[in-house]
Amino acid sequence: MPRNIAPFMAAALLTLSACASTANNGPTAIRASGTEPGWILTLRPDHWATLETDSGGHRYVVRVPPPVTQGSTRRYHAKTDDLDLTIELTEKSCQDASGEIRPLTAIVRADGRTYSGCAHSL
Repeated sequence: MPRNIAPFMAAALLTLSACASTANNGPTAIRASGTEPGWILTLRPDHWATLETDSGGHRYVVRVPPPVTQGSTRRYHAKTDDLDLTIELTEKSCQDASGEIRPLTAIVRADGRTYSGCAHSL
């Protein structure tokens, strides 16, 4: 059953999105995903994040604060009564399940589980 963690995911979305920008269009959203189990994270420029886990079986929406940057890794952390979420985006090439090379490696820790995959700007 989905949990309402809108404030937490929102902050994550805005923060990740703010980090990815294009020269002409300003901040863009970031999409991270992985398999086994299937998951997708979207971070929007307004600091809202949406995380779908278990191939869409669970959906979390939360606002995330700005990231802490250490070297080539941006780390976002948000905590609500229902969820403790950490998102790590590292500037390291990653090949996704479709064979596409993405510019970021993603690690997401949520609800006691760790999800690994790739990320890119939308």
